[in-house]
Amino acid sequence: GGSVLPTIDIEEAVRDFSSVKLSEYCADIEYIPLETYDSCLLSCKEKSAVIGNLLFLYEGIPPTYCLVFNLDGKFIGKLGDYGNSANEYLHISGFAADIAANEIFIQSGNKILAYDFRTLEFKEHFHIGNSIPAMTYRLTEFGYFAGRFILSGSHYFTDNPTLFVLDKSDNIIMADSISFDKYEMEPTQTGTPGTLGMSHSDAYLWTYNDTLSYISRLADTLYGYDLNFNKYPRFIVDAGKYKLKKNMSNVEESAILQGTRIFENNRLLICQMIMRHSDRVKFNPSGSRIGTIVFDKLKSQTLLLPCAVEDKFRG
Repeated sequence: GGSVLPTIDIEEAVRDFSSVKLSEYCADIEYIPLETYDSCLLSCKEKSAVIGNLLFLYEGIPPTYCLVFNLDGKFIGKLGDYGNSANEYLHISGFAADIAANEIFIQSGNKILAYDFRTLEFKEHFHIGNSIPAMTYRLTEFGYFAGRFILSGSHYFTDNPTLFVLDKSDNIIMADSISFDKYEMEPTQTGTPGTLGMSHSDAYLWTYNDTLSYISRLADTLYGYDLNFNKYPRFIVDAGKYKLKKNMSNVEESAILQGTRIFENNRLLICQMIMRHSDRVKFNPSGSRIGTIVFDKLKSQTLLLPCAVEDKFRG
């Protein structure tokens, strides 16, 4: 429509490296001590979700659990149980919610379990993903948006990520291939399907306000969908001199965005960045390839979050 999209400029962030002042974006920080005891022990690997007035902490890899706290840190209970029956999960592949319907969803492979948000009691389960061609897609992301289940994964043979929108009867409402043909990337030549997809073509989903968005690692545009699943561009991703070349000859000099641990509000967009270049030591003395990009929407400025203390535990 002729409008100028905001640009996430990775090269600018690395070149003009400076501290990100938290005081500019929030007035105060509140620490919530969690009530834990013998029947509520936590590891260091939980994922978290704040939904309404509850905090959910869950471990996806067995022994799997989902613990629930209120925002005062009081332990409320467990969501569901570990097991193989209809109302149990073997692992937690994804977690989502439908606040309007007071429902919480846990994905365990192709099984989706629904729980009442108010009582935390099991309601029903769904089997989804069977309509997607078997052994064709490596599904990695799960979400719920506008009354539909969302699955995303990379194609084992073409390596392109695809976004699937399904109803609760497992009918595919929409399938959108998130192509990166402009890079002319080819599947691996080793004959092992999915090798390139395992490394480069994941697409990560998140929701903010009335928008479902995704980042595809090799794409130069960050797209969103409205409540009717109309697709539109939201941000340009400009890697500058860190852009991955078509023949991947500069893979050790490249940088790509990664949507894990993503956060968005009306002021900020935060996501991880994988950067192989030696410049990464500026923001992470430990030498880790993973950094954090902070995009200031108000200033249209891309910042790189520094790592002030060396991580002694990294090999």
